[in-house]
Amino acid sequence: KFLALNQYGSYNSYINSTKNSRGVAIFIKSNISIEVLDTLSDPEENYIFLKCFLNNKPTLLGSIYAPLSAFNQNFYNNISDIVNNSLVPFHILGGDHNCVISDSAPATNIDLCNTQYIPN
Repeated sequence: KFLALNQYGSYNSYINSTKNSRGVAIFIKSNISIEVLDTLSDPEENYIFLKCFLNNKPTLLGSIYAPLSAFNQNFYNNISDIVNNSLVPFHILGGDHNCVISDSAPATNIDLCNTQYIPN
């Protein structure tokens, strides 16, 4: 898909969204060299990944919208599996991890409860 956003340029869009209330997207300026080899997305519309050559470098691009559940270990396990199984050296992930500020003890702190599942 092609999207002209403003006077500064146009963008190629990669979207995982079928509803008006949720979804994720990756926009890449049209003058950037990209060859998409594979697209991975989930039916809940919480992520989209592009396995691609970005400026001739094998790269995994990801856009993530974490579920609101504070203890969603499966979501981060799936993200970790996708990243680890991508077999490309470069990973660029962005999005909304639905983090909130909390002064709770580490064992019950919503900011820390799933950080061990985020791929490093």
